[in-house]
Amino acid sequence: MSSASTLVSTFSPNLSQTLSQTFSPGTAYRAEAVARAERDLTASTDRYMRHAAHALALAAVRELRDAVGRVAGAGVILLIGGGHNGGDALLAGAFLAGRGCAVTAAL
Repeated sequence: MSSASTLVSTFSPNLSQTLSQTFSPGTAYRAEAVARAERDLTASTDRYMRHAAHALALAAVRELRDAVGRVAGAGVILLIGGGHNGGDALLAGAFLAGRGCAVTAAL
């Protein structure tokens, strides 16, 4: 299984099966069909956002422990751009604040 397949399986065990039933490699598809499939497959993006934010927060916790030896009381600055990852970062900041970090978000 490729790393992309592993990632898809981590997020949704049924997503790999759904994708293979929906699309065949080497086949051309109309943009409308692909957009509809993407919309259907990502309808529950809140779950994916929480998953990404949690993973980001855990990585930050590891970095803080390595760099300053603690999480609580450590300062974290979030640089939030206009893309879709901004929400992930803000939610990760909320998780970190819950662990005692002093979080500042620059929008």
